[in-house]
Amino acid sequence: MGDVSLPEGKASLRLRRAAEGDRQLLFAWANDETVRRMSFSGAPIAWAEHVRWLDAKLQDPACKLYLLTEADGIPLGQLRLEFGTQREAILSISIAAEHRGRGWGAAAIRLGAEEAGRMPGVAVVHAYVKPENAASIRAFARAGFDPPVRLRHSGQAALRMSLGLDAPGARSAPGMAAPGPGREASR
Repeated sequence: MGDVSLPEGKASLRLRRAAEGDRQLLFAWANDETVRRMSFSGAPIAWAEHVRWLDAKLQDPACKLYLLTEADGIPLGQLRLEFGTQREAILSISIAAEHRGRGWGAAAIRLGAEEAGRMPGVAVVHAYVKPENAASIRAFARAGFDPPVRLRHSGQAALRMSLGLDAPGARSAPGMAAPGPGREASR
């Protein structure tokens, strides 16, 4: 895995499980113009649709939705891990507009991959990115993901970037902390 550091002057990046109280913040982030443009479903999201989606994700045992925060609790973005039946996790991320371009992306992706590695049986983490999303492609590459593979995702041209996790069972990628007990991590 590549050497990923935090933005200058920043001490740490943390994952906090999303909760119902985060609805408004997540709604605002999900409807950000850039997020919608880079999403595989680009239409604006209605409040009622968002509430249904968030409630379902918070209850889904195959989904871990997190807020990315600085050590002092300032929210920077969201990260979602969805666990499939094929020993894989799909990682989705978005960074709040006011925090983009500061180097948080790769560090957040690495933290999400570490979290996925704590889940029993996960062997690989995938991300699906639109080909024009250069910032995400760079961030996933800096976080150690393999070069992109072109394919179709949600009926659109896409790139899949993957990170294999090393050990059998609950796995950890090179340079990551050893897996610990399972823990409870864009549209």
